[in-house]
Amino acid sequence: MVLIFSFSLSPALCWLFHSYLQPVGVDSSQQDDHLSLLKVQLCFALATKFKHRLRHTFTELVRGEEETTEDSTMTAGRMAMTDLLKSEEIKKALDAFAAETFSHRKFFELVGMTAMSAENVKKVFQVLDVDGSGFIEEGELKFVLKGFSKDGRDLTDEETKVFLTAADKDGDGKIGIDEFAALVHE
Repeated sequence: MVLIFSFSLSPALCWLFHSYLQPVGVDSSQQDDHLSLLKVQLCFALATKFKHRLRHTFTELVRGEEETTEDSTMTAGRMAMTDLLKSEEIKKALDAFAAETFSHRKFFELVGMTAMSAENVKKVFQVLDVDGSGFIEEGELKFVLKGFSKDGRDLTDEETKVFLTAADKDGDGKIGIDEFAALVHE
């Protein structure tokens, strides 16, 4: 994670850290060590705050590279969403919710998932389970539309909570594969 966030501090941030370090009695010979430590702490804080977003973005980048080299048939050893659903139906569903409040029932219907077998719905789940944990956690759920297409929008916090509440039947705060299949076919 630290490598992803490696960057050189801007002069304004260096000045801010310099101003912070002077009052606490850190002499100039120790400032470089303290600046390095602060960089690492800042990187860790950023990595922690954005870990789900980074994981999703990184996975999409990897998927994108593999799609171009493998002609969109498989991604990271898994199926691509377009192997399971028609791209025109995905686009139509995403367009329907570009400015409208998200409704999982309507979305599943528009992309054709309600007519799919439970086995194929579970394959869709596996594509959406970005971290491969066997669950779609709230952090992944916020970006679930991007799992259908990179052009998908992020769900709002309210839409995410509504979606999670509808699917999470056992109350563990995440959606399991069977909960997902049941939600699609309810």
